[in-house]
Amino acid sequence: MEARSIMAMKLTLAITTYQRTDLLYESYSKVIDHPLISEVVIVDDCSNDNVWEHLKKNCIHPKIKLYRNEQNLNMSRNKREAISKASNEWAIILDSDNILYPEYLDAVEKTWLNDEARSWYGQDVIMCPSFAEPDFNFKDYSDLMIDKDNAKNFLQDGMFRVFLNTCNYVVNRDEYLKVYKYDETIKESDTIYFNTLWMQAGNAFYVVPGMKYHHRKHSGSGWLNGDHRYNMNKAAELQEKIKNL
Repeated sequence: MEARSIMAMKLTLAITTYQRTDLLYESYSKVIDHPLISEVVIVDDCSNDNVWEHLKKNCIHPKIKLYRNEQNLNMSRNKREAISKASNEWAIILDSDNILYPEYLDAVEKTWLNDEARSWYGQDVIMCPSFAEPDFNFKDYSDLMIDKDNAKNFLQDGMFRVFLNTCNYVVNRDEYLKVYKYDETIKESDTIYFNTLWMQAGNAFYVVPGMKYHHRKHSGSGWLNGDHRYNMNKAAELQEKIKNL
């Protein structure tokens, strides 16, 4: 892929949300004025009318584009919906219960300015954080390119398995939409499912040094409120699939 100047790089912050107000507002508040963010696409997955009215009154900023699904699409399809609405070539997928930091974007910029990194970085590479604070530290994989050839070597590490099921990364819009396939049996394990598809397509992940965000654990988490045993079994099935890619 032809190298591009960081000056031409603009990112869409694509946020999926359901039945959230204050958590959502906090998720983007620290970065909405960052020069790399040219738009914030928020897609509400058919929350109740009170929540929707709250969002319309409070999601007020020149960069914000607010949408509401006519029916609930669930986590996987709503991520796709948010990415599809991005006007930029590159987008950050962010869950609305997490918090994005300026350091996250500064690390993306630093990587993009690096001549060596820019020589190999193309639409087939997802840029991943090296720290989802406070609990998920992926520093052992920092500055590493991960694909189907080496991912199987790391699956014995519990933190790597968390990494595979943790989203909140930078993707190429068109490549994401090309790779995405809906599977109704995939519920809250939608991230490891997509990441399996990504590697199956021959694509890779780059774990960016210094790229961090805050990953909240709370009672309203989609993962915690879903069928936990079902999700864990699905994740285990996908890990076995990764071993055989």
